[in-house]
Amino acid sequence: MKKTLLALVLCAGLSNAQTLLSDNFNAYTVGNIGTSATGASAGQGGWYTTASSTDTGATNVSFQIANNDATHGKVVKITGSAAAAGSRSVYKSISTLWSTRTSGNNIVQVEFDIYTGAATTSKNATRVYIYDSGLTKILSGVSLAQDTKVIQG
Repeated sequence: MKKTLLALVLCAGLSNAQTLLSDNFNAYTVGNIGTSATGASAGQGGWYTTASSTDTGATNVSFQIANNDATHGKVVKITGSAAAAGSRSVYKSISTLWSTRTSGNNIVQVEFDIYTGAATTSKNATRVYIYDSGLTKILSGVSLAQDTKVIQG
């Protein structure tokens, strides 16, 4: 037992982690996150807002910082499309942060909360993805179907 405990203490002492990005949106102003739905320039806190070319109804107002409740504070609120096509995204690049990490720290950990809302017939999905630096490959992610409340990832 003592050897096992000693081994655990030594392993814990040798491990390290660093936080590259931590954000809870409470310091942001309630209202639009970005300045456009094209992703051309960063908005509050360096976050970008984009809509796919098939989503013709997206505007800057589709992406909001909103007050939720005392427990959760301010949150990101994305108003989804009423159509069955298109997508809307809020993202922040961590490429520069990743390049400044301590050598050998090659694990990404993401923590987030999703408010699922009431039952709905919406075909929208809420997704959290980690992309490669070219935004062409999904490295990891999770998706919540709003109509079934099924989580995949």
